[in-house]
Amino acid sequence: MPDRDMLATLMTDHMAGALPPPLMLFADSLIEINGDARRTHRSLMAAGGTLIDDIVPAHLAPDMLDRLLDKLDDMPSDEEAAAQPEDTGSDSDRDLPAALRASLPGPVASLKWKRIGGGVREYPLAAGVPGYKISLLDIPPGQTIPVHTHRGREYTLVLRGSYTDTYGDMNTGDFICTTEADTHNPVADATTGCLCLAVLDAPLKFKGPFGWLINPFLKV
Repeated sequence: MPDRDMLATLMTDHMAGALPPPLMLFADSLIEINGDARRTHRSLMAAGGTLIDDIVPAHLAPDMLDRLLDKLDDMPSDEEAAAQPEDTGSDSDRDLPAALRASLPGPVASLKWKRIGGGVREYPLAAGVPGYKISLLDIPPGQTIPVHTHRGREYTLVLRGSYTDTYGDMNTGDFICTTEADTHNPVADATTGCLCLAVLDAPLKFKGPFGWLINPFLKV
């Protein structure tokens, strides 16, 4: 499960517009399908409104507070967020976050997937900034991702299905951020498999007998 401090940091940076494009899309998607992220974001927005209310009015645009409050009013409740969003693609993809659907060229089933071994498929999205990689990962039922650690951070959001690894069960809507200190090998649910959104700011580092062969070819 995600570290609360990491969630707060991610939501604070999102609110401030300080995230690089791949993490902005990740955070937008997270807010839509993860209740904890949505509540944390809403609380931070409310706290920001309180701070603005305490500032000398002459230092703010006349409508600044009204615009902030309007934005808070426009944020969906948990019940509204759980409802199906308006479709921006295939009916079969309505369970996916709207921000993500808008970033795809078409339905998930029609994407030009790249096979990366063991039946696992990857669809890279445009990162828009050097040093980052953002991808959809489609992991077949029961398939294992080889044991690996990280040269930087890996942010993973479960979009469909679930997987299990060292840190427990990760179900639809769950997210985790792993770092150089973490070693794991996710195993997709034996029935549903798993579809994830993943952001890397550095390549993975695979372990095991074939790690030395794979690692030199990995890039972000």
